[in-house]
Amino acid sequence: MSGSVSSEEGELNAIIKEFLEFSKLNKTLETFEEECQKIGKPIQDLAGKSRRDQRIMKIKNELLQHFDNGKRTEFFAEWETHVNPELRENSLFCQKLEFSLQIHFAVLPMRKIDHWCKEEIDEAMVHFHYYLESKGSVLSECAEFLPYYALPYVPRPNTHPSFAELFQALPNGVWCLQQPILTWINNPVPLGEKVRKSEDKPWEIP
Repeated sequence: MSGSVSSEEGELNAIIKEFLEFSKLNKTLETFEEECQKIGKPIQDLAGKSRRDQRIMKIKNELLQHFDNGKRTEFFAEWETHVNPELRENSLFCQKLEFSLQIHFAVLPMRKIDHWCKEEIDEAMVHFHYYLESKGSVLSECAEFLPYYALPYVPRPNTHPSFAELFQALPNGVWCLQQPILTWINNPVPLGEKVRKSEDKPWEIP
């Protein structure tokens, strides 16, 4: 609660500072800044916040664009660049989300009703198989994901009852597994907490 109040106070003080600068009340501005510093009142950098918000929006839009276009390589390049690596490695929620993302891209070529491309399907499964044997192995004892470890070995998973939900669309046209992924990406607050605040600062865990 105190952090929220401090943040709001910092924004308010920044607005006051901006007004004094605009009004060219330099002596008042100088006194205001000195008093804030003396009693420990924050003055937030609104320009820096705005730049960070714009950067987060750009990352979000790129992730969604690659997700919607089925660009697996580009999506995970953005994911690994911008999402805190300690969060990806240590957060169970983030690990489960990444597993769902991997499933999404693994079966995406089989969701194309108009045509199937065997090369695309095989390539997608090779990537998924590699993921299961590497990073995905940490969830091998998680009951909800156990069936998916057999996915690369099933010839036509779209007809297998164990994987039926992977090929079921919701009324809004979104595939079932896409919903939690889209919810997470579309929420700017969690994404903002999970990316670096700037390129020259270390990763920060929320």
